[in-house]
Amino acid sequence: MMLRRGISIAALTLVASLLPVIALAQPILRPVAMPIQDYVAQIRINGALTSLTVPVVRVDGLGWLMDLEDFTRLKLVNLKPVMAQRGEQALVSLDRTRGIAILFNERSLELDITAGVSQFERSVVQGTSATVAPTLLKAWGGYVNYDASIARVRDEGLDSPSESTNLLPSAAGTIEAVVFSPHGSFVHQELFSRDLNGNNTRTRLDSFFQRDFPERGLRLRIGDNVSSSGSWGRAVRFGGVKLGSDFSLRPDLVTLPGVNISSASAVPSTVDVFVNGNLQGRYNLPAGQFSVDRVPLITGSGTVRMVVRNVLGAEQTIEVPFFRTASQLGKGISDFSVEAGVLRERYATFNDAYTERVAIANWRYGVSDELTGELRAEYSKRLQVAGAGVTFPFWGTHSLSPAVVASRSFNGERGWSALLGYSFSGQAMRFAARLERSSVNFHQLGDDQTRLSPTQRLVLSGGYRIAHDVDFGLAHTSIRERDNTNQSITSLNLSLKPTREIVVSGALSRVVIGTVTNLQATSTQASIQVYWSGEKLLYGSVTAQQTREVSRNSHYEVARIGSRLDGSAGLAWELEAAANARFRAKANYLGYAGQVAVEHQQLGSNNSSQRLSATGAIVVAGGSLVPARTIEDAFILVQADPDTKASIIRPGGRTESLDSNGNIVLSRVQPYRDNTIRVSAEKLDLDVTLEKSTLKAAVPARAGGVVQLGVKRSKPVTFTLIFAGKPIALGANLTVNGQKVLVGEQGLVYLPDAQPRNEIKAQFGSQQCTAILTTTKLEAMADLGVVTCQ
Repeated sequence: MMLRRGISIAALTLVASLLPVIALAQPILRPVAMPIQDYVAQIRINGALTSLTVPVVRVDGLGWLMDLEDFTRLKLVNLKPVMAQRGEQALVSLDRTRGIAILFNERSLELDITAGVSQFERSVVQGTSATVAPTLLKAWGGYVNYDASIARVRDEGLDSPSESTNLLPSAAGTIEAVVFSPHGSFVHQELFSRDLNGNNTRTRLDSFFQRDFPERGLRLRIGDNVSSSGSWGRAVRFGGVKLGSDFSLRPDLVTLPGVNISSASAVPSTVDVFVNGNLQGRYNLPAGQFSVDRVPLITGSGTVRMVVRNVLGAEQTIEVPFFRTASQLGKGISDFSVEAGVLRERYATFNDAYTERVAIANWRYGVSDELTGELRAEYSKRLQVAGAGVTFPFWGTHSLSPAVVASRSFNGERGWSALLGYSFSGQAMRFAARLERSSVNFHQLGDDQTRLSPTQRLVLSGGYRIAHDVDFGLAHTSIRERDNTNQSITSLNLSLKPTREIVVSGALSRVVIGTVTNLQATSTQASIQVYWSGEKLLYGSVTAQQTREVSRNSHYEVARIGSRLDGSAGLAWELEAAANARFRAKANYLGYAGQVAVEHQQLGSNNSSQRLSATGAIVVAGGSLVPARTIEDAFILVQADPDTKASIIRPGGRTESLDSNGNIVLSRVQPYRDNTIRVSAEKLDLDVTLEKSTLKAAVPARAGGVVQLGVKRSKPVTFTLIFAGKPIALGANLTVNGQKVLVGEQGLVYLPDAQPRNEIKAQFGSQQCTAILTTTKLEAMADLGVVTCQ
């Protein structure tokens, strides 16, 4: 009796100290049984083993309990856990918590928790992964692009050889000079020419200062500019200031509306997202509902496909079709341009002139992912124009773009213009239409007596693709001018690819010019071309063309064969033979310093011409003046110790060595993006060390940067070190330039990399000595003889 009473008192004491059960916003639970068992179990979620191993407690009456902190790691956020207290430790009663079920395997010590997908925290990942903007190389420097040619024509005459004439050589060329700094770039372009009569002309093209703000996606250009056109405006040249958005400065920015795609899984899964069959991203997601938001898309139609593979091997596929047009913007994306200056007319002619003052503002904004709005205004002293438009998709693969515009001339004359754009893009078929109607009093910037806005313009285009091998295209444009003359152009195109190397294309077009009541002129043209691209960079083509006009018919046949370059240095050529005894032969050599081409052309049986041209650039940067290929938009000057004879691998796999001064210019560089520079380690000598085989560099537009390759040629030498007329003893403590060096027999020292000045310190027993060793040009493994240590 006393034993039974003692057991009861002990049990009550244990329960009172370990499980005074409380609930956070829950009723208090009172256990009805005493046995308590502690385990360390690995957790399974819906049968899938996780990496979570945690302590768990088994209590009769309460079931399995888990520490609250461990429970939160399960991401079961959409249920209310029943809580208990063990001393100061907060526990969750898994068996008493509604929405989950528990199964414990004592043999494997695994606790399997079963829960519905709605109980887990929802996971959201962005399809456009956040990228860190590259660090730009900003420096001072400059470059000059040049394109020059000289031609000579020989006219043999039609009646007798005595009438043959050698005309004076003609020449032409363009120069683009760029000076850049960390604050922007100044660009100047000029055109030079000399005609057959020996007259020289020089024409300035554009001169401007450009500064980019890539972190904001803005570009400032002061000087000669081309205005934005918007959806209904006309691009005009002017001299002044232009500030506006330029999305090319932000490669990480996705401007088109993305697609959100969702699913759910009861266990952790791997999610692959494809856009038109191309892998866009791969994500590892926990159990529960999830979505991939703002998957970046391309213009046109297509399909976003999400493949979900869970850890148990099950797989599901979800597909979402999409349709996007180039004029759409994602929600909150803004695209603007503000321009002011003086209108420039007769560009690139001898009477080029700046005339009236103008101001232009254009703004597009993504109101939502489905609606993009646009506002535009143009102002000059004689003309004010304003308009608005929207773009929105409908019915999945269709899009509408209406706009209205009003103008007011200096004499108070008012006009209007309205346009409606429509586009459709399916898996195989595409179609687009644009109709513009204007009043006879409507004007806009860029109008003059020779070019006025038409009263009606209709543009239609469409096509149908059969698999990837056959494509039909149809286009039609009709214009009604203010004097009631009409012009229409209709064309039909066909392209097919019977093999991987051969492309066959055909075209049929018809041009009609006349008035409403009278047909004035027609022209019909038909052509067919067979193009072949073979191995070893060879290509060939055969083209036949027939033209039928009111007064004459003509035909043209030509065959070509040649070779092309893949971007590396080398020689390319082309031969062309045409009807009417026409022949042309051309050869060009592409080197590190540019391209040189020579061409001979037989123009029928009576005359011929020869032409020699050269293109390239001169780069000034990094303390060097380097000839290079034409700089397209930016460049990177790669430098290294010329003694290392380093080489880099260009895109495409071709290896090119640095020049004798250790320089090479990468002229086709994408600005504001990390460009990979790969060093050819296989080409390095054994005594050359390489810090990194791959480097990344980014530069602004209209500028360049300098990259130093971490390559260094070591200079191993040997010498004999003596002290007091005797060789240093074997095992002496010897350092050269602070680095420990071993001493061999008879004082022989091997120095792996000799510097121009080497400090030698030796310590042996209680004695020590020093010496200075200077080196100049050394041969491989040079023996420097005896060095005295004092």
